[in-house]
Amino acid sequence: MRILSPVDSPREVDVLIEAGADEFYGGYLPPFWEEKYGSIASLNRRSYREANVPSWEEFDSLLEECWKRGIPFYLTLNAPLLPEEEDGEILDFARRCVDMGVSGFIVSDPGLLIALREAGVKAEIHASTLFNAFSSATVKFLERFGVSRVILPRELTLGEIEGLAKKSGRVKLESIVLRGKCPNIEGLCGHLHDDPNRCWPCEMKYSRSWEGRFDSRLVREAFLALSEWEELDRYYSCGLCAIPFLAKAGVFAVKIVGRGSETEKKMRAVRMVKKMWELTRGEMDRERCVGMGRSIYAEEFGFPCQAKNCYFPEFFQEEAGE
Repeated sequence: MRILSPVDSPREVDVLIEAGADEFYGGYLPPFWEEKYGSIASLNRRSYREANVPSWEEFDSLLEECWKRGIPFYLTLNAPLLPEEEDGEILDFARRCVDMGVSGFIVSDPGLLIALREAGVKAEIHASTLFNAFSSATVKFLERFGVSRVILPRELTLGEIEGLAKKSGRVKLESIVLRGKCPNIEGLCGHLHDDPNRCWPCEMKYSRSWEGRFDSRLVREAFLALSEWEELDRYYSCGLCAIPFLAKAGVFAVKIVGRGSETEKKMRAVRMVKKMWELTRGEMDRERCVGMGRSIYAEEFGFPCQAKNCYFPEFFQEEAGE
């Protein structure tokens, strides 16, 4: 199983490899895009500067460092919808990136997906979580358009991923296991993530009112769900316990969220995933794996994990006998 880490600078490459990273992904906003649209309407869903490699020279240096060490780098072009009139410049940019050493692109816009293949851009195409690949039919559809890897939605249970993996064929699957759990279905969410302090709309505290005639129980449940996410730090989201089971199911890579985070935080996250994988590789005892994952989590953060921040809350439900 591969460990995919975010990287934002050539200076991070060696320390993240040493921590256990097998692959990298990151973002760069080309000048033609910033000149026309600025950074808020980002080409890669990150508008604040720390979340993108700051210059073409550093981007070139980052790719060179990855190439020297034989580590693939995947560039994020994962804005949900891109202007069709920009296809030409984006394709030229993509070709140049491939020539420099980019291994592939993480894509969300179906139009760009098709354009990359029709233009013969020779790089891997990874389908972003925004494609909402909740079914094997979606995976097969994406495969027809040249997708070699699908990044699975954050909302899938372990059992659903296991079932999906059996029917994924030649398409590799990737699952997020650390940081960034979301209360929304990402592929249906229109929130901007543009705050340099990384406080996202889904974490803010809102005043609430309900208009319309609905069952009062439904209203209470909806408000409770909202309140559970208010001011809940997504930094502590975790799916470590599932790693050995994801590997057994055939998931190719596990992903750490965190473009724009500090180097130390990236490094510690990679170490957590690497440690869990090394300690539980081939282990199928569910109780032991959960115990190990929770131990690593508590050691890192100083407090126990909880269902709200768990990517696979079914582990908590099993304990409760639900």
